[in-house]
Amino acid sequence: MNLRISVFYLLPLLILSCKENKSPGTKGSWHYTKSYPLTNVDPISITGDDSHLYVSSGMKTEIFKLNYDGGLVQQIKNIRKPKYLNLLSTGVVVVAESEAHVASRVEGQDYITTIPTNDFLETPYGVSIESNRIAISDLNKGKVYFNNGGKVTSITDNISSPTDIQLKNGKLYVADIKSNLVQVFDTLGKPKSTIGKNEKIKMIGGLYVNNEEIAVTDYNGNRLLIYDLKGKLKQSLTELLLQPSDVFIKGREMFVVNYGSNDIAVYSKW
Repeated sequence: MNLRISVFYLLPLLILSCKENKSPGTKGSWHYTKSYPLTNVDPISITGDDSHLYVSSGMKTEIFKLNYDGGLVQQIKNIRKPKYLNLLSTGVVVVAESEAHVASRVEGQDYITTIPTNDFLETPYGVSIESNRIAISDLNKGKVYFNNGGKVTSITDNISSPTDIQLKNGKLYVADIKSNLVQVFDTLGKPKSTIGKNEKIKMIGGLYVNNEEIAVTDYNGNRLLIYDLKGKLKQSLTELLLQPSDVFIKGREMFVVNYGSNDIAVYSKW
């Protein structure tokens, strides 16, 4: 197999399985409410738990831990050019370190550990863990490495340049920057559907999936696209978005990191 992830490493991750954020529900639509400025961040990705937001500084070496009012709590350093990250459990994120050629588990400054693989990652860009499944995208190799309970596959079908990825409810969602589509796979790594073809996305950025919606950033289009789980477009948002690179939803609030304006735009649902 191209990639093996230690079962012994996965066990503590399963024990620390994260609680799902409450769904924002099907009623209402998203509306811009406010923005938080960032300082010297170059934000690429964003995620969060019940208490804090986490933002990766993609061209530098930090993950910024913030309060939900935008206040800095901690700079977690020595993360080499971190790209997309996902929440693992409260206070714990997983992140792709593109310059270090690894994916890592980060729990504060003193607890940064590499997710072991037996294949060289050329340009890791995204990592996601759900239950006993783990996926890592490699941008330059055009692959997503997928470990489903010990069965390892290398997904290349329909994928050219994968960036952000997310495992959710037994499906794998992959943002592909070459096709500018979201590719959806099942638990066996088989292609199921594509999302975004009709919207002519100029440059796909990050994505976020909850139990109701799929949010996708269009980096060069300066917009955020909201789909239902079947891939039908519900909203296209543009207000206060400048090169949006990633999105995270918590309850009835949505947080978008703008690379171009170095800030976080907040949308609320009503």
